Amino acid sequence: MKYPTISSHVIGAPNKDRRPDANQPLDKSIIIVDDDEDIRHHLSVTLHKDGWTVLAAKNGTEALTLFHSHRVDVVLTELFLPGLSGIEIMDRLLSIDRNLPVIIFTSYPTLERCRASMRSGATDFLQKLCSSAEIKRVLTDALDKRRDNIR
Repeated sequence: MKYPTISSHVIGAPNKDRRPDANQPLDKSIIIVDDDEDIRHHLSVTLHKDGWTVLAAKNGTEALTLFHSHRVDVVLTELFLPGLSGIEIMDRLLSIDRNLPVIIFTSYPTLERCRASMRSGATDFLQKLCSSAEIKRVLTDALDKRRDNIR
């Protein structure tokens, strides 16, 4: 079943400088990267209802394209994707904006994968099917960290 990508509005004009202005409030904007359409849809709807501007991508190429054309505050990416992995996506994003919170999630969490993700720069690591409350908590913490980093 095909679901539309949910995006409540265009966040802004293309911005080559990915660092937000310290005087500009953050929007609660996110890119969700997952090749599972049902997961993308569920997360998009859940976060949209919670006031997030949601952009969804099915792979790393789409995620990078969205990132280059929209200012976002957080990225949530699946670890295992066709093409670029979540770690590779994170590496590319952090090379553009070193303060961008990137959260890795997977259906197959292990301590080794968590450690490798965190050593590579992930803000957090989640089991894919955790509760909506846990996802919202982690995203709120990531957004707070972003705000602190731009002050």
